[in-house]
Amino acid sequence: MVGTHKQTITATELKNNLGHYIDYVTDNNEVVITKNGIKAVRLTPYLTEYDRYQLVKEKATDYHYGGKRVSYEEFLEIQEHSELRMEFINGVIRNKCQ
Repeated sequence: MVGTHKQTITATELKNNLGHYIDYVTDNNEVVITKNGIKAVRLTPYLTEYDRYQLVKEKATDYHYGGKRVSYEEFLEIQEHSELRMEFINGVIRNKCQ
């Protein structure tokens, strides 16, 4: 993996240079595509279901120990993939065992 950069382009630019942007995203970069000046789509490198699970699991650990604020939707996703017993209070995830 080369880098973790983000680039914003138009839908027309993507159509004209699709191969270039596929290579760019494959190198662990991200592309945001706009349509009529509005962000419409984000291209990111492919993750297997296992990789996605591991990423969410790592985030759950970060939230558990860091006490970071998250949205309710993020909490539901984290809780779905975690074996920890958690509660969501005022945007903060807490371990129920504490």
